Amino acid sequence: MRPAAALTFIFLSFCAATASGSPRENAVCVQNQLAALGHAPGPIDGIIGPQSFAAASNWLNTQDQSVRATFPKLSHQSAFRWCRQLGALQPGLATLWPSAVTQSWGDRLYVDEAGVQGTIKKLMMVSALTQAEEYFRESHQIELAATFDVLGAENASDLNRLIREWGARRNFRSTGLPQIADDRCGDDFSLGIAMRYLIALCWHPYDTEHPLGWSWWEQHLESFKLIAHEFVHMVQYDLSADYPLRRIGNDRQRVIGPKWMTEGTAEYFAQVIEADRVDEDLPGMFWLYLSAYGFDDPLRDLSDTRPWPNEAHYDVGHFAVRILADIYGPEPLLEYWINVGKTQSWDQAFRDTFGMDRADFETDFEAMRKDIGKVLIYKRQRAELLEIKAGQ
Repeated sequence: MRPAAALTFIFLSFCAATASGSPRENAVCVQNQLAALGHAPGPIDGIIGPQSFAAASNWLNTQDQSVRATFPKLSHQSAFRWCRQLGALQPGLATLWPSAVTQSWGDRLYVDEAGVQGTIKKLMMVSALTQAEEYFRESHQIELAATFDVLGAENASDLNRLIREWGARRNFRSTGLPQIADDRCGDDFSLGIAMRYLIALCWHPYDTEHPLGWSWWEQHLESFKLIAHEFVHMVQYDLSADYPLRRIGNDRQRVIGPKWMTEGTAEYFAQVIEADRVDEDLPGMFWLYLSAYGFDDPLRDLSDTRPWPNEAHYDVGHFAVRILADIYGPEPLLEYWINVGKTQSWDQAFRDTFGMDRADFETDFEAMRKDIGKVLIYKRQRAELLEIKAGQ
C-alpha cells in the first residue's frame, strides 16, 4: 500500500551547537579519534583550532597517498567526513561516532500530542526507526555515524512551533528553519521533511476508537513507511559524508543528488523495509509502471529542489530507481552516495556506480517509460552487458 504522502528532502547549513546531532559533536568525534591515534588535538572542546588541525595533518602524513586523497582539509564543515571515514578505516574508532555515544531513540523523539495519541505515536516512531536501523545494519552492514532527532505533530502550525523550539533547544542558528504551510497536513495527508540532524513529520491522528482495526492498521503502515523513507535520507547524508551539498541556482535548499535519485531511492528502500516487516512482496514493476504512466515531465527535469506537489513525481523516481535496482541490485543504490562523497560530483558518481552517464540513463528512461516491454528489453540488455564486462 502506498500512503498519500508528500516527502521533502532538504539541507540546512547549521552553525556549531552543543547538543546531540550537531557540527560541534562531529568535531568532538574527530578530536577523540585523533587522540586515540596518538595525535594530541588539544582540548576536546568541539572547536577545530590550530592544535586539532596540526594533529590531523600529522596523522595524514603517516598514511599513504591513497588514504590521504580521501580526506579533505579538516574544518568544522568537513568534521563529519573525517569522523565517519576514520571509523570506517579503523573500526575501533567507530565507537567514538556520535551515534555510538548518544541516547536511545526514546530520548530523541518529540511529539506534540499528549495522552493515548502521543503514546501511540512515540511507540510507532521507535518501532519504525529501530526496524529501519536494523534493516540497514543486517542487510547492508551500514551503521549511521551521525545522530538526529524526530519531531511529530498533527498540523502545520504545531509542527512549525516544534521546529522552532527544537532549534532553540539545540542552540542552532540556521540559514532558515523550514516553515510547513500545507493545509492538507493533519487531515488525510502526511508530510515528512529530512534535514541534517532532524526529521519532521506531520500526520493525521490515529483512529483510537477502533484500535487494531483496518483503519488503524492502514494509518500505522502509512506512518511507518513515511518514517522509513525519511530514515533513508539520513543514510544518504551519512554515506556521502555530507559532501557535496549542492546549491541549485538561487535556491537556499541544498541537495546531495538528483532529486529523482534521492527520492526514488528513499521510496525504494522504504518499500523494501515495509515489505520485510509485514512479510510481503515488493510492488511489481508493472504496478510502478502504471503508477508513473500518467506523468509526462522528463526525468532530467526532476533533479532540482522544486516541490513535488503529488505522488506521481515519487512514482516516476521510484520507477527509475527500481529499474536500476533490478539490473544492478540494491547495493549500488547505496554505493552511489558513497561515490558522491568521494567524487564530489553527481554525474561522476553515477558513472562510477552504474557504468553509464546519468544523462544517458535519463534519455533511455524516456524511451521506455510508456512501454513496459521496452523496460524488460532494457533490463535484459543491461544485464547481458554486465555479464560481458564481468567475463573480460
